[in-house]
Amino acid sequence: MKRIIASLAAIAMMAGAAPAFAGTSVTPAPSSFTLSGSVTVSQSVNLTCNLSLNVSVDSAGNAKITGGSLSAGNALCPSVVLTNFDWPISATAPSSPGAATQLAIANFKANTLTGNCAGTLTVAWNNSTKQATVASTVSGTSLGMSKPCTINGVLSSSNSSVSINVT
Repeated sequence: MKRIIASLAAIAMMAGAAPAFAGTSVTPAPSSFTLSGSVTVSQSVNLTCNLSLNVSVDSAGNAKITGGSLSAGNALCPSVVLTNFDWPISATAPSSPGAATQLAIANFKANTLTGNCAGTLTVAWNNSTKQATVASTVSGTSLGMSKPCTINGVLSSSNSSVSINVT
């Protein structure tokens, strides 16, 4: 019985030590590309902004967002500052053949005019169109009170050969 418990504990420890990108493969690797497009960012006010994110892919196909910014659209967009880079990207399998691959972008953080937002962004990636549809609500504070942030929009890849798959 002690051997079984010790074996289960060892398996659990190994599973917990798995890399953040396990199961996600981005090609071409290594490479870098930009995701950019129009998004609506909402917390205390609604802003329509241009979002640009820099993506880096290592030789093993692991991806992370290494930088980014919001620009006009709205004159207030540049006052929202994206921070806490690197943001690792992980993927889960599509729910059905031909459906989008679901991405989780961890460590997202932004400083807003009246507070901040932080959490994991939810993104639907389409390998055919090379577009990421962002539809996320993350926790936030505004003027010292809890106020979630929402980000919605479509981002296009600067690299027409990029592909994100679950392995």
